[in-house]
Amino acid sequence: MLMITRDQVHSPLGTNNIFTTKVIFGATGEDQQVAARYLAEAIQITKPLYIFINLKSYDIETVKACKDIILDLKKEESE
Repeated sequence: MLMITRDQVHSPLGTNNIFTTKVIFGATGEDQQVAARYLAEAIQITKPLYIFINLKSYDIETVKACKDIILDLKKEESE
């Protein structure tokens, strides 16, 4: 299980979002952490996100397909 949090860094050039991943329990690889961070950024989290992610393949097409599904579900929920 991973926890992803978003922090904001303010500078004279603007505000940047910084996403941090932390392993809560279990073994995770770098691919899982990158995919979880990408999903958290894509859905624009404002609160910590706790996620289990286990994909057969972590290639960009698979992760983008997951993002599209999550965004579709999020849009349906808000309607």
